[in-house]
Amino acid sequence: MKANLTERYIKSLTSQAKPFEVVDENLAGFLLRVQPTGAMTFYLSYQTRGGKRTRVKLGKYGQITLTQARELAKRHCGAVADGRDPQLEKQKRLYEAKKAKQDTVLLKDFIEQSYRPWVLKNRKSGQGTLMMLERFFAHWHYVPMHSLTRLHIESWQFTEHERGLQPASINRRLNALRSVFTRARELNVINENFFSSIQQMPENQNIRVRYLKPDELDRLTTAMHQRNQERIAKRQNANKWRQERGYLLLPEYLPHHYTDHLMPVVLLAMNTGMRRGEILQLRWTDLDFEHRRLTIRAEITKSNKVRHIPLNATAFQVLTTWAETDFKAGKLVFGSEDDKVMSSLKTAWGGLLKKANISDFRFHDLRHHFASMLVMRGADLNTVRELLGHSDFATTLRYAHLTDSHKADAVALLI
Repeated sequence: MKANLTERYIKSLTSQAKPFEVVDENLAGFLLRVQPTGAMTFYLSYQTRGGKRTRVKLGKYGQITLTQARELAKRHCGAVADGRDPQLEKQKRLYEAKKAKQDTVLLKDFIEQSYRPWVLKNRKSGQGTLMMLERFFAHWHYVPMHSLTRLHIESWQFTEHERGLQPASINRRLNALRSVFTRARELNVINENFFSSIQQMPENQNIRVRYLKPDELDRLTTAMHQRNQERIAKRQNANKWRQERGYLLLPEYLPHHYTDHLMPVVLLAMNTGMRRGEILQLRWTDLDFEHRRLTIRAEITKSNKVRHIPLNATAFQVLTTWAETDFKAGKLVFGSEDDKVMSSLKTAWGGLLKKANISDFRFHDLRHHFASMLVMRGADLNTVRELLGHSDFATTLRYAHLTDSHKADAVALLI
């Protein structure tokens, strides 16, 4: 409808079930659009030189006055008369402002302000991804994101490979950075994501299966017990010293107690095949002592599926003993002093391997040890797959070769 747009007239308008527009009688194309919510916005409708009818937003009533909107509309009418397109010019200004802003976004600023909260909320491996970004790409933290190119990334790949890093490690680290740029593109912080054209390095498919040899297992077990007894003796000496001086005594350990998380975590990994992250996020409510089994919650598994693992005698004894020893009484079975998930076992694990004189053995290899022992004792691969939580049976097939000795024994029976 048409009307003489005045302040009094605008204030008399009431919203309706559907949006409606009031076209000013005095200035061609000048109009006010009223939403069902009551919000009102000024527009100028005009025809471009090519004959296309379009409109440009002038502003919301309340943020600009009627007088300001009318003056702005008159300036745009002048631009139209000169053959210019106000809406096109507005889009160009917005694009240039956006581009100028993009040119100044530093990698570190985007990670801290936008990527960090998103990845911690949406990715189980978020903390690990952030650690990789901090450790391996700090040299690019103060570089504007738009200035990083494919050449930078490919040069980094080549350099890392030249210094002996395995392709799998290079790909894993690069995927952390790739995730940042993918998220930046989703948020329109960058105009294009050049990572889409960067290929991952070919990986060696001969995945290693490292498990403990009998003598290594003996040395590791001995080292764990020695370390534990040394710590018990240290606590006894500390309490003796404190008692002599009238200080409050620390909790005493019985001979069969664990003095810290290391030994029970290692033994549980060896006897359940659980991943380090699954063990460190295990809660007391996940344990069923009556039926001797534990449940790995879907949100902490790699496959996002619940897994149930029966507890053998060793695993059951480890958890019941740790329940006696753990004086923190938190929700987590192996939580920190403030009941938070521990981020790493690297220092304690490395010290234990040194004490046991074992080399080239990662904590994750305890999972391989669990699976290897099962296969060599006759467990079928599908059962192993279920216990390990592999979503792809091909992953479990890496242990198939361990059955060769049993096959040889069977064939030997024909002689």
